[in-house]
Amino acid sequence: MHSAAPFDQTVEATLNLGEIANVRRGEKVQVRPEKVYAEDAFQRTLTLLSLERSDVVRERSKQLSSAEAARDEYVPDNAQLRTVFLFAEAVGGYEKLHDLVYAYSPGLNLIEVVRETVAQTPLRPLQLRDLTAYRMQILEAMASAQAYLQDHGTTDFSNDDVRQLYELLTEAQSRAIQIDKILGQNLMHELNAAVVLLHTYAEKMRSVEETLSGVFLVESEVMFIPPNELIRCVDAIFRGVANPYLAANVDGVTLLAARNLLIQVVAFYSYYGKTQIYKMLNRAGATQGTFGITTYVRREIRQIFEACQVKNRLVLRRVMQDAAQEFELSVSAIQRAAEETAVENVRRMMPSIATQPKLRIRSWWRRLLGLR
Repeated sequence: MHSAAPFDQTVEATLNLGEIANVRRGEKVQVRPEKVYAEDAFQRTLTLLSLERSDVVRERSKQLSSAEAARDEYVPDNAQLRTVFLFAEAVGGYEKLHDLVYAYSPGLNLIEVVRETVAQTPLRPLQLRDLTAYRMQILEAMASAQAYLQDHGTTDFSNDDVRQLYELLTEAQSRAIQIDKILGQNLMHELNAAVVLLHTYAEKMRSVEETLSGVFLVESEVMFIPPNELIRCVDAIFRGVANPYLAANVDGVTLLAARNLLIQVVAFYSYYGKTQIYKMLNRAGATQGTFGITTYVRREIRQIFEACQVKNRLVLRRVMQDAAQEFELSVSAIQRAAEETAVENVRRMMPSIATQPKLRIRSWWRRLLGLR
């Protein structure tokens, strides 16, 4: 867990993040990531590179399967070619091996190009795509190496081979960490943009809600929130939550502000931002009932979060002078809070609609007898 840094200057000039996050002067917001990050997978793989051959590995080497024996027929006799062959087999192919050892590989060049500028300038879409793909390629190579070493150990490697493979995988780990930092810095830009957009929606929401006096506005005045924009905000926030660099360096107040805005805007979107609740109440009035409204609201909110591609989680801890309060920043927690907020808001609006006078319809036999 780390304490909040000073407010993020990129958005503080426009927004009062402390007010949005409900954080007073002198209070702190600590961030506690919940996810085990990819570096652990690197460490597990590197620990398998031991020069000591266990009894289990020795015994397994004596009992090669027919498939392993057939593989040995293709291992080159030349020592250098043999090493390259074994390394390629370990990391998942010659293409992955080439990109890890070649000093001018496209992935390494891309890291060098964007490393110095990403803190000030967001990545271009193609840069983001290629960098993300390169990170995935490195993780796949590491997973392949881990599986290979678990199955074969270092039986086929000389001591020098083990040393070289260790250096190769350590370099891969270093590149993955650099990429995570670059992607984290880029996610900072996306997070800030999401907070600004959500705040814009929240300001419009307030102007709409202030004009309500027990009934909804006419359809032409109802605010519309584009669902794709809202989904992009949700996705940007939760992709940021998963990034180890962002989780370790982000201002906790920014994340808490993002959480509060997300709950408000998603709730408003579900019951008002698309005009369906207005139409429903306009048609059915009080006959719609709370249950029907609640069911509709929850369905709309779930559709937003089902479109989110990531389900990451962390915990925010607001430290006050004499107390502390924790907030879970996860899809399920935000969804629950937005549902509760939306349903409560709709219920507050419904009584004024329910008090409208109802037409009393007499049954046919009362009309026939002239009874009231």
